[in-house]
Amino acid sequence: MLSFETIRNEKQRNYKKEPSHTFYKAFEKRGTFGIIAEFKRRSPSQGELASSQDSLESVIKDYENAGATALSILTDPTYFNGSIDDLVEARRKTKLPILRKDFICLSKQICESALYGADCVLLISEMLDESEIEKLGTLAYELELDLLVEIHELGSYEKVKRLKVPYILGVNTRNLKTLSISHQHALEVVKNLPTDVPLIIESGIETIQDIQLYAPYRPSGFLIGTSLMKSTNRYEKLSQLVQFTKDLAKG
Repeated sequence: MLSFETIRNEKQRNYKKEPSHTFYKAFEKRGTFGIIAEFKRRSPSQGELASSQDSLESVIKDYENAGATALSILTDPTYFNGSIDDLVEARRKTKLPILRKDFICLSKQICESALYGADCVLLISEMLDESEIEKLGTLAYELELDLLVEIHELGSYEKVKRLKVPYILGVNTRNLKTLSISHQHALEVVKNLPTDVPLIIESGIETIQDIQLYAPYRPSGFLIGTSLMKSTNRYEKLSQLVQFTKDLAKG
């Protein structure tokens, strides 16, 4: 494995990075209601999402112009038809903070994420034990990557809460075993979490009404993918959601 210094230097050289931890800084405060807009080519629940006309560049441009706080790029090839090349291209096309979304379980995936331009990586607590979360999270932080650590069940927070490096907690409304979405379940989880932990709501956010459900708990933001990718006017749809969340943030 390359040394930390080598990986950091390569990242700086290839991508002329802005100051580190930009992703975490964008979402570290509760009640900012930022939006992470996601690019994915397909999903297990919805099938194909990106047509031949939906270039990564055009989607990113729509997201930037609509006011996205950050981007999420799916790189998993098996279920999402993603590629690490999508991350590389996205990094070259935008200055927005980028989350690499994948089923990350190996140290080499963390190093790869840093080398290819990610600002943040996703760790899914339901597929990792506490020691793996600590190991991968610590490695990511040492490589100046931020962490979005996802839970679906409240009990999974027990594996996350002792993490010794800064992280953003994600609550996924989707059950990854059944692929079903339940806002009721996610709200019950959110109600029982500490209010001082940066919080992102993931999956199933399609409308202003969906966002309103979580407004009383002042999340840091929302990760929105499928509904944007399926929209016939991504710019307009995201613009409306961004304006609504900005109004919420003003109180």
